[in-house]
This record gives sequence, structure tokens and C-alpha cells, in this order.
Amino acid sequence: TSVQKKRQRSESLLKGIAALKVKLESGQEVELSLSAELAIPDGPDELVNAARHGAERYAFWAYQYERALGRLRAEESKLVTVEGTWGQIWRKNIMENTEWDVTEKAVEEGKGIQPEVRDARITVNAVRKEAGILRAVKDAMNHRCFALDRLVARQAEVSRG
Repeated sequence: TSVQKKRQRSESLLKGIAALKVKLESGQEVELSLSAELAIPDGPDELVNAARHGAERYAFWAYQYERALGRLRAEESKLVTVEGTWGQIWRKNIMENTEWDVTEKAVEEGKGIQPEVRDARITVNAVRKEAGILRAVKDAMNHRCFALDRLVARQAEVSRG
């Protein structure tokens, strides 16, 4: 099913990542251990405490994912602008020149822009990968919250009966 495919994709994105650096709104950069974030405690008191605070951790990661999506949209917009500028220079040269040196002249005028296009594409790809990883963490935290709630409910049933 699609849920299983998403989970597999999330797990493959998180493989080999021990910790993530997250830049907070204050500008401070913190490194968070994924194993600590996704751990499910063994003791009953720790389990209840983790379940209580699970929604907060999920909200934190969901917010980080939304911020990454915002950065991705901004970088994609910059990329479109840079690529559009390159295209305008190219079209301008084709319209103005009917000689065979059109390509040569267009390349000369656009030399400073091509590296910008390349850099913008690299940035978009990096931010897209970061957003994918954050989504995978958000999904894993959602699964953790669900598992914690189930474990607490089972623990309550066992203690009652």
C-alpha cells in the first residue's frame, strides 16, 4: 500500500543518519540524535512520560519540515528567476543577431549567469533532500507517538486486570 511505500522510503532516507543538525528560529544550530528522538523507553514511568511529551516532539519535527518546505519554495523561486534571466539573454541575442555568431555572443553575455543557474540547482537539490529527511523524521515521530499510546494503553489494561 502507499503507507508501506512511504514508510520504506522514510526508513531508507534515515538509514545511516545518526544525528541531524537543525537551525532553530533563534539562529542557533543544534544537533539532535535520531536514536534518542525515536527511542521507546522500557520502564512504565518513562513510557508514560514519553507518551505525554510525544505530541510536543512530533509538533517540533512537523514545524521543522514546514520550515524546510518554505525554504524549498523560496529556492525554487530563485531558480526560476535565474533560469528565466538566462533564457531572456539567449532570446535577445537570437532576435538581435541574424549572423552565425549568435551562440558565441549569447554565451559571452551569459557567462556570469550560468554558474548562478548551476548553484541555484545545487541549492534546490540540497534543500529538497533536507526536506525529505525532515519529512521522514516527522513520519517516524508520528509512528512513535502511535506506538507509545498503544503501549501505555496496554500497560493500563495489564495493571487493571
